[in-house]
Amino acid sequence: MPDDVAKYRVLVVDDDVLQLDVVSRTLRAFGFEVATSQSAIGVTNSVRAFKPDVVLVDVNIPEMSGDKVVEVVRRLSQGAARYVFYSACDEATLRKLAAQSRADGWITKSTVGLELAAKLRTFCAVAPRAGSIPDW
Repeated sequence: MPDDVAKYRVLVVDDDVLQLDVVSRTLRAFGFEVATSQSAIGVTNSVRAFKPDVVLVDVNIPEMSGDKVVEVVRRLSQGAARYVFYSACDEATLRKLAAQSRADGWITKSTVGLELAAKLRTFCAVAPRAGSIPDW
């Protein structure tokens, strides 16, 4: 594990407790600092307190859809976080949703392990809202 990875902080927002556990364990194994939120409620406060490099957001959260979470949190919180959808939705849907909501990108939930860590490192290395969304 490269030494520079430990500096990256990821906030994972997903209503599925098992998914939160798997993703957080995986990312920690690759040296990321991870916080989780099982609800869309309070994500703005979590972003302010944790100051993540990336907020990984599920699209289908009961209280508020992922695109709305991104819009609201981006507007109300300050900081340089990148907002990335992480969903089982098909890639075309994620690409469209990310573009419409001004998310910084998207990753499908079929992306796991080393591939997930590598993609998150890429998002961490670019400026937020860079205008181009990686096409994965």
